[in-house]
Amino acid sequence: MPHLEAGGPAEGAEPSFIRAALWTVVGVSRHALGDIEGAQGALETGVRAAPDGVSEGCPQRIAAVAEPAARGLLEAADTMSATAEERVAVLRMAVLWLEWRIVAAPAGEDVSVLLDRAREALWDGYALAGRWLMRRRRFTQARELVRQALDSEDLPAARRAPLAELAARCIVRQIGRLVATARGTETTEADALDALERAREILAASSVDAVTPGRWHGANRRIWNGYMRHGRRDIVAFDLEAALRPLFRALHLRDLDPGLERKTRELLARTIERISDGAGERIDRLLEAGDRDAAMRRWQDVRGIIQTARDQGLSHEELAQAFGRAQKMLEHIEATKR
Repeated sequence: MPHLEAGGPAEGAEPSFIRAALWTVVGVSRHALGDIEGAQGALETGVRAAPDGVSEGCPQRIAAVAEPAARGLLEAADTMSATAEERVAVLRMAVLWLEWRIVAAPAGEDVSVLLDRAREALWDGYALAGRWLMRRRRFTQARELVRQALDSEDLPAARRAPLAELAARCIVRQIGRLVATARGTETTEADALDALERAREILAASSVDAVTPGRWHGANRRIWNGYMRHGRRDIVAFDLEAALRPLFRALHLRDLDPGLERKTRELLARTIERISDGAGERIDRLLEAGDRDAAMRRWQDVRGIIQTARDQGLSHEELAQAFGRAQKMLEHIEATKR
């Protein structure tokens, strides 16, 4: 550790067999001490430090001990729970060491067999650990873990489809949990919108093909329902301006079904019309009280809301009634003497 800490690589530094080997030692040592998170972190750091892919130019002194090092890692993996993330990190490092050995010098059949065994255990480990994390609702970790496997060029075609299915289920279930959180009676408005925004970001980052069209659009509709529910709740509570925030978010969901978009636009237009109506009544009272400046400020607020709606994509036709009412307010204010 003193060597690694003192000679830590600068950002963008070249990969290093030496650092990867040293991090392997750290990982195995921490595992022996029962430090599961520390072992996992060290081994993952070792994988990141190692040269990417098949490693030409591996130092001979590392290649010479690669096979026993990999056997030791595989023995350590055998003592771990089949669903442990730590086990995946150990297996990844074992595969790396064996690849170094095979590339550095001709290897016998026993090393090739050992590499095949390590790779098969690694693919199984990804699936088992991913399902375990998903069952415990640790969806982000599950997706990141499975993505490691799917990004591997060595992943066999037969393994790809089940892991892709697992990744898709992680996405859909995480979105479902976030939408359920947003609907919770004890969830604050701010936390609910944050949960829905997180769900939107996750879905937007996922391709339709990766999740399947039916699942993707179903998840998109659930997020839309969540935004619309909060918008309608604010409308019922006569907090019309607060309703605009979730309604605009619903409007800008990616690939929103045309029917849902139409409903969102209609509700937004009606809500802005109601805001204009309420502002007109308020302005009348302010003018009667002789507070022309306050009346003008309220008109400017309404005009700003209408302009924001235009900027957010509502058409002139959709805002025609609200705009017409705002014009009448301005004419009324201007006709009132100071």
